[in-house]
Amino acid sequence: MKSITNSITSSHYIQSLSFDYIETYSLQRGNEYIAALQVLKPERNRLKVRKEKCNNLTETEEFRLSELDALLSVTQYLIDDTGRFHFSSQRINTFHYDNETVSLLKNIFLAKTTDVSH
Repeated sequence: MKSITNSITSSHYIQSLSFDYIETYSLQRGNEYIAALQVLKPERNRLKVRKEKCNNLTETEEFRLSELDALLSVTQYLIDDTGRFHFSSQRINTFHYDNETVSLLKNIFLAKTTDVSH
């Protein structure tokens, strides 16, 4: 039995997408990121241990722990739920709509694909 989904092909998507430019970003890299982790991870661990052992965090500390959990969780996104960029994000490049790189990317999305089960 085939499942019914609300999906479209990549070719349909790229043909209907209207944009002026594409930006590329790098996340979780470089010396600044490593230095930030060396400060943030111990702070998170201290708060987490104190919460588990004593359960006496202030409201501000609870908020900070929640914030640190989001920043350091396994799954991280370029933009969070509040619209802020990840602290480690660095814009690498901007490609305008008529750029050759954008044309190549659009051609990848337009390529016919075959449904392969494995």
